[in-house]
Amino acid sequence: MAVRISTQYIENYDLDSVSPEGYWKFKGGNEYYVTGHDDRPANAVANLSRTLSSSPYNVEYVIEWEIVPDSVARAAKMIEEEV
Repeated sequence: MAVRISTQYIENYDLDSVSPEGYWKFKGGNEYYVTGHDDRPANAVANLSRTLSSSPYNVEYVIEWEIVPDSVARAAKMIEEEV
């Protein structure tokens, strides 16, 4: 089994720090397929979360995850390589 993890990416447009909370905009996201965590999907989510982008100007964070068959992960990888 694999874990499909969806993320949200946001950017801070308040580069001059006019507002203390910033001016954040949703800018899309990504879909990741992680294998090798059959018995602990939380490990896959935690490990990916540590590698995602985070700074005062942008953040990418996990919004959902689900367990999927390895065949789905392989098919997604093949489509990604063709593009």
